[in-house]
Amino acid sequence: QVLCTNRSAMTRELASLKDAGIIDFDRNTFILKTQREI
Repeated sequence: QVLCTNRSAMTRELASLKDAGIIDFDRNTFILKTQREI
């Protein structure tokens, strides 16, 4: 599915969420962490 967003902005936000430990991802697989995992 296609998202209507700027690719560089989306990449920056995903990297920020990964650095914060909220999500993890590798290519096209995304893992949303629970409150206990954070």
